[in-house]
Amino acid sequence: MVSLRQFAMILLTLVCREIAGNQPHLPWRTSLLATIGISLGLGLLVKTHMISALHNPLAVEAAFVRSRRWAEIAWCCFLPAALLATGWISQLNLLHVQGLPQTVVLLGAFLPTVLFMFLLEITAAQVDEIRDLANSNHGGTETHNWVGHLRLRLRLGDLASLLTCLTPVLLIGLASDTATFLPTHWMPEFATDSWFKFSFLLVGIVAFGVGFPAAISRWAGAEPITDRDLSVRIQLYFAQLGVRGVQPLIVRSNQRWAGAAVVGWFPKCRKLWLGDALLSTLDSRELDMVIMHEIAHVERKHFLWRSLPIFSTALIACGVWCGLRAFITHELVLTGLQFALLSTTGFGLLLGLSVLAKFCELDADRRACELARRACPWAQSHSPNDVLADALQKLLQGPDSAAMTWLHPSLAQRLDNLKPSYWSPDMLDSEMVSNTNQFNL
Repeated sequence: MVSLRQFAMILLTLVCREIAGNQPHLPWRTSLLATIGISLGLGLLVKTHMISALHNPLAVEAAFVRSRRWAEIAWCCFLPAALLATGWISQLNLLHVQGLPQTVVLLGAFLPTVLFMFLLEITAAQVDEIRDLANSNHGGTETHNWVGHLRLRLRLGDLASLLTCLTPVLLIGLASDTATFLPTHWMPEFATDSWFKFSFLLVGIVAFGVGFPAAISRWAGAEPITDRDLSVRIQLYFAQLGVRGVQPLIVRSNQRWAGAAVVGWFPKCRKLWLGDALLSTLDSRELDMVIMHEIAHVERKHFLWRSLPIFSTALIACGVWCGLRAFITHELVLTGLQFALLSTTGFGLLLGLSVLAKFCELDADRRACELARRACPWAQSHSPNDVLADALQKLLQGPDSAAMTWLHPSLAQRLDNLKPSYWSPDMLDSEMVSNTNQFNL
């Protein structure tokens, strides 16, 4: 799951690219070295802080989590300086004007952030090794070297989440580049260049939606479930609830990821990820409720709701910008208004994503209880609400996990959401009938 800080890094980079000109004030070597230097400097500060925290190896992981959080916030603050003051974005824009493909320009724009996140992942992997050694000295047995931890983090860590969010941006740039270089002499007379690019972009989005789930699953190390009973049970739930084309997979993470997710937008291309730590943490009923929660996301089409802020803010920004350009000709004023517009729509995008994502999580919890009553045999004698609440409390232990994030409600909100007072009268009547039947039996 991408954090708010990482999403802000992406937005800030795109805003800086839009407002930067194509006339750099420094030589390109100086711009490159200055930009990389800021990334390296902040990454080395985090490593230095970790060295000072080695006096207590058992607490070094908690110290790194705090240090990483503040380092990412600092990077969000320094990012405009790293891209604008050094002239790095202007260098890239100049190369784009001279014919460099937009995909390469975007890669160059995100290069400082990717380098910074990679340095953090290296430090995190070394902290993981220190934690393993400290645990082995206190009775633990499982240890891994930092290279193994780094490989795991590159598959499932924060850098992987960041690159996953960057993939659609880069693919849009690639589609635009490809449409530019394709011959258009065979196009019909009514087909304009913009029409052709838009059509090509739609084809690219469909191709991305079909191929992305399989590609990201392979990168994350997701494998078919080897437990035959579990696999048959999940497929039976899919059949009973009318969910088709979702392939259940298990993600091997050395017991580090206790999560679940549905990856993919189009039917018959979706993947259901179940973390190996999830299977070892929950009992069969609690695992069923997690599966029902993910099925509820698919049934309620939450992926469309979560995409709504992206398309709405993009349309609003384009409409307002076209209006501004029609009435204002002063370039300096336009640049200021462009920055204000991008900042406002960026804030609106973050707010919209946050509100809708939390709504979808609470809605999926409620719907999961309804689906369990239809599909799970044990739901006739046990309350799905209570089972899901037990699962949430097991998975969201600790203050950091239980607290509200920008995309998920807090544990307290989710537990309150499962109480009968949050349910409709029809649901309450169904619950009362179920309880009466249990009493009669």
